[in-house]
Amino acid sequence: MFSHSAKKLDNAATATVIGEELKIDGGIIRGKGNIRVDGELTAQIDIDGSIVVGETGRITGDVSVIHSLVAGKIEGNLVCSGTLHLSPTADFSGNITVGAIIIDEGAKFSGNCQMMNAQTVPSKSRANIVELEIAE
Repeated sequence: MFSHSAKKLDNAATATVIGEELKIDGGIIRGKGNIRVDGELTAQIDIDGSIVVGETGRITGDVSVIHSLVAGKIEGNLVCSGTLHLSPTADFSGNITVGAIIIDEGAKFSGNCQMMNAQTVPSKSRANIVELEIAE
């Protein structure tokens, strides 16, 4: 699981948590803020913020965010204008468009990856700092 003291995303606390026992099907999630998914979420996600997918988290659908840390499973395409971090327990299936990417040993990735160049990365994603850690 993730350290509670290290959940500082875009200099703000996580605004929305999808708990381990929750399952949400359908719809579009959009707006400003940060999301942590420990349960199951089937939706299109378009947020001006960050998303953390915990080890028990599963997302089915396309995702567009500034920063992302994935320790669980995503099935869908991801646009991440800032940094995407696939941890050792991540299982990602889909295409990725990112500003920067970190793939830890053990992470699973099936799809294509396209890097944005400095001109296509929005300035807000370059200014935001993400502090994400996985507790040992």
